[in-house]
Amino acid sequence: MSKKEESKFVSDEPAIDDLEFGFSDHAEIVADLFANNELPKPFVIGLNGEWGSGKTTFLKEVIRNLEDKRTKDDPIIIYFSSWEYERADVFASLLYKISDKFVPNKKLMNSIARFAFDAALRKVSGMTFGDAKDHFGQLYEGIETFRDKLKKMIDKDVILFIDDLDRCDTDTMLTMLESIKWFLTIDRVLVVIAVDMEKIENAWELRYGNNAAKGIGKDHTEKMFQLKLSIPTKPYVDRNRFVERMRGSVFKNDVEYFVKSMPPNPRKLKLGLNLYHFILKKVIKLHGIERANSDYLRTLITWIGIHSHHRDIAEFVKVAPEPVMIVALMCSKSDHYLVFQDAINKRLQLTNIERERTPFSLTKRLVFKSAILIPPVLKILEICSTNKAAFDVLQQYGNILKINLDGYSSQNHIGADELQKLDPYSNIFNNVINDSML
Repeated sequence: MSKKEESKFVSDEPAIDDLEFGFSDHAEIVADLFANNELPKPFVIGLNGEWGSGKTTFLKEVIRNLEDKRTKDDPIIIYFSSWEYERADVFASLLYKISDKFVPNKKLMNSIARFAFDAALRKVSGMTFGDAKDHFGQLYEGIETFRDKLKKMIDKDVILFIDDLDRCDTDTMLTMLESIKWFLTIDRVLVVIAVDMEKIENAWELRYGNNAAKGIGKDHTEKMFQLKLSIPTKPYVDRNRFVERMRGSVFKNDVEYFVKSMPPNPRKLKLGLNLYHFILKKVIKLHGIERANSDYLRTLITWIGIHSHHRDIAEFVKVAPEPVMIVALMCSKSDHYLVFQDAINKRLQLTNIERERTPFSLTKRLVFKSAILIPPVLKILEICSTNKAAFDVLQQYGNILKINLDGYSSQNHIGADELQKLDPYSNIFNNVINDSML
């Protein structure tokens, strides 16, 4: 790899590059709902996405679309990052941020600021509201009066974008959601909350902490949101473009291989790229460019994908890579995941019957029928039969192995000669594990 081709580490911060995932079109459609005044008020939209899926980028693209179409009668836009205010009182902080747009009375704003400051001190000191009632009671009562005044002052729609809620602790998350309900009594408020729905559902269930809590989180989200959307997942071709944009020719012909080894998540792709870059720099410095051949690089990509996102399989690889290689070859035989699932589930049922009378050992006459009975192989197959992402990673690695096994047939059989041909790839995998420091 030449100096010119070496990649650079990428920031974890949301960036315009994330729009390569095709968020722009979807964000424009959401922005049009507001711009065209299509929604009743109050109204709450939930934008669902796991950590790193691009929720912040999506929200900011919606805001950019709204600002591009802005007229004097357009709504007030407020962006609020919950995580930035976690050490303070999120309700007080949000109240201050909204009020700042509408309240001309400086004395009243100073009272709100004092409320926010006092609430922050109370949170840091651990004082409960009950303990502080005498000290703060008058101010809290004033907040209810203030809401009535705020309703009269708001003379245009307000769109409140709530971000980073799922980065907060459980109590802060639930406090924020309850605070939003307070603002929904103001008729002209629209809210978009970007959050991992599973996390807030779990937070509600943790609050109740008993058997009755089962499913109560889902009930709460259905009551909270009038419209629930999910961050769109883009096909491989868009992810390829995303990686190429950030890395140029660093992967040469392996961009697609890298993308198929990682989840469809901008942040996780960036983390994988940074890890790949670090390990590759280390390998070239310690062992020379010759070590980083095509087989090594693809095995490295496979290992990053397994270790980062399939830890249960990674534990088997660390002990010995051969069982994973056998499963990879099995996966490579199936063009369709459902066919693989059906075949493996039937085989696993047979395994329960045959396990006691079949030796758990690799022999020179190894066939897949007996190989499946080796405990690590059995466990990895069980994982792949319920996890398509793990299947995809091993399937493409199996395709690489299959190409290099000249004597490998399309039948359910791998002979001693083919096993010996896997030895160099076992050595490569062991080198990758040692080099990676993972």
